[in-house]
Amino acid sequence: MSSKLPKSPRALVTNTVIRAGSITIAGAVAIAFAFQGCSSGPRMQSQSDSSPAQSRTSGSLTVLLIVDQMRQDYIERFRPLLLKTDTGNQGLLSLADSGVRFENTRTAAAPTVTAAGHASVCTGSVPAVHGVAANEYFDRSDASSKPLVSDPEAKIVRTVGMLGSGPLEQTSPDSGASPWRLRTSTLGERFKAAAAANGQLPGKSIAVAIKDRAALICAGSNNDGAYYFDAKSGSLVTSSRTGQDALPTWVDTFNRSRRPEMYGDWNLVLKEKTEYGAALDPREFAATNAFLNTRTQKIGKAGEFPHSLRPQPNTSLLEVYDRFTLMPGASDYIVDFALEAALSEKLGQGGSSDILVISFSSPDLVGHSYGSASLELVDTYLHLHASIERLRSKLPSILGHERITYALTADHAVQQIPEAIQAKAANVTLGGRIDAKAFQLEANRLIAAHPGLGAGEWISAFVSDQLFLNHTLIRAKGLNVTEVSNDLSKKIENLPGIFAVFSAAEVAKASEAYGVNRFSSDALRNLVGMDKRSYALRFLSRGYHPSVAGDIYVVPREGWQFSYPGIAANHGTPWDADSRIPWLLAGSGVPRGVTILDATFADDVVPTLLDIARFEAREAAPPDGMDRTFEGVTGKSRKSLFERQ
Repeated sequence: MSSKLPKSPRALVTNTVIRAGSITIAGAVAIAFAFQGCSSGPRMQSQSDSSPAQSRTSGSLTVLLIVDQMRQDYIERFRPLLLKTDTGNQGLLSLADSGVRFENTRTAAAPTVTAAGHASVCTGSVPAVHGVAANEYFDRSDASSKPLVSDPEAKIVRTVGMLGSGPLEQTSPDSGASPWRLRTSTLGERFKAAAAANGQLPGKSIAVAIKDRAALICAGSNNDGAYYFDAKSGSLVTSSRTGQDALPTWVDTFNRSRRPEMYGDWNLVLKEKTEYGAALDPREFAATNAFLNTRTQKIGKAGEFPHSLRPQPNTSLLEVYDRFTLMPGASDYIVDFALEAALSEKLGQGGSSDILVISFSSPDLVGHSYGSASLELVDTYLHLHASIERLRSKLPSILGHERITYALTADHAVQQIPEAIQAKAANVTLGGRIDAKAFQLEANRLIAAHPGLGAGEWISAFVSDQLFLNHTLIRAKGLNVTEVSNDLSKKIENLPGIFAVFSAAEVAKASEAYGVNRFSSDALRNLVGMDKRSYALRFLSRGYHPSVAGDIYVVPREGWQFSYPGIAANHGTPWDADSRIPWLLAGSGVPRGVTILDATFADDVVPTLLDIARFEAREAAPPDGMDRTFEGVTGKSRKSLFERQ
């Protein structure tokens, strides 16, 4: 272990750099508190004056912030612009500079998508264990693709009267959703169980997001509120599966204020577009704009501000609410609701440790539409910077204390648009688009060449970079699905833009060996630098769950991505562009100015927060007969953050 003062001007506090070989979380935190370091290094101090005993008995709040589609490099890339805003070095920068910063964090597994990423962050396990392995799955019973949170037994619980007639009338029925596929306990459920095991009253757990899959998955089945945005009514709703048949009065009151219509148009935070140049590579920016100018975006042409919430006087409310989800006002809206939840539910004031999970969904929607080198994406983060600071500045007065621990991370990152990669490198072979529909047709042609098949619809779906074969037709020909999958996998690898293809049998076998094991930092470096095929298979194996798995897993080359209508930039691969995410800790119980350089993963967040709260990482008993213990993940209580198996 070594300590040194940072040379970077970004650090506002003394920074301790930790390279740990076998340091437990408790040990790392304790060392950071007491650490004297080199002769020039000052003693690290807690950000809270309260002792651990006071924090446990007087009530506290853990706030988990998940930014949907945030790259690890955004904080430093946007720092010069963030400092120009009225928020200055607060908000995102305060979280980054005042606590513990993990510089080498990746998602828990691939595919790197919203549902799987949120589930791993919020449960401390991998998709191979928690079961949420994709955003969508192919339902062979009716040959259709469905959201993983879709639940025919669930109903949407709305504020009475919010879904009226006129422009909001829909011919299609409501699509119920719930976390019923989640097979492990969430952070809130683990806090409740740990409190009970320690003889304390269980704390409250609330999750809120624009996306249903983010809020419902992070809340789990045992929660005190899981709220997501419903574009049909322009309000926050929940699922009947959470045990509620009506929303709390305070939620109804919030909904009836009809706030989405009040946030208005999207204006730039900085006055002049030229000020944004510090965060945008000129070649990437030019290539991004050239590409975006060939298409029409949902909320307006790239770079032409303001983007209007209501482009025409007669714009339907349904369109207004749909546009709203891409605008910075949506993050403000989620923060407003979170503050109201803290006030109305008396979070952090009940003598227990409460949980508040806030997922910011708009950055993902903007990133998909405009790309990471767009004016829209950069400005989204300037707005988010201010939203986070408003949350942090108001929470202490609502709670009446500062026993608040913050964690910020992401569910996944995103690739640059291929055109930007090509422009920056001046090499058109370093990035590209693979048309998903054309790819499926070509794969179908290749499988038709298999002996005994011939022409036919052999591929039922292409979902989450996975091909689902038509089992019924293949078996009707007297053939084995696994053998056909293995044959097709070899052929697909020769297609343009494809790096590796694995049959489900290969991924399943790897999952038995690696699905719940951890990477060591050395092993990770070796695989990334020397054997990327094994690296990709290892990441896929941790994301494999038989309940939703396809027959063939396809991994594009780095810089390449599957292209879909309306999507400028995409994610899903095991590569760093999609898997490297930020992870910040700050607030009560967190040492100041510590940088962790060793490899960490999204599934490390939950055990770390449990450790900060002085809870044992094991539950008292697995509820509901589900596999809900940490022992099911590692075989131990998993108190160690850095010691890899």
